[in-house]
Amino acid sequence: MSYNDIDILLVDNSIDDAAVTIHTLKKNGLFNTILHVRNGEEALDYIFCKNRYLTRNIMLKPKLILLDMKTPKAGSIELINRLKADPDNMFIPIIFLMPSAYNIETKPPNPSDGYLTKPIDNNKLLKVLKDLGLLIEESNQPSISVS
Repeated sequence: MSYNDIDILLVDNSIDDAAVTIHTLKKNGLFNTILHVRNGEEALDYIFCKNRYLTRNIMLKPKLILLDMKTPKAGSIELINRLKADPDNMFIPIIFLMPSAYNIETKPPNPSDGYLTKPIDNNKLLKVLKDLGLLIEESNQPSISVS
């Protein structure tokens, strides 16, 4: 896999939850290139081309970040704050993935671009992507648009 061709960066410490999320994305026809990392520190390494991602082209950004709310190491709030404060990365949409037990009336902390509860509901996923202007549908094959 080339780390330059990532469309969706999935940040989730649970391999099982990540597998369900990837399955849901593919089930909805989103066959984009997905990179799963297990914590916020690795996500920041990817975005800022550090450690194992050192040779990645920093100009190529993921089109979407799906971020587990309970991400270890550099936590979800730290990760969002770092990205939204950086002029080169502030426009990458970030969707929080929240546990189903989370009080849905309580919105996740800003400045996320949206949220979904796990396991991800197909219709809600498509709605959030559409609302963010990321979903394009061509001949019934949805995918994350390439801007």
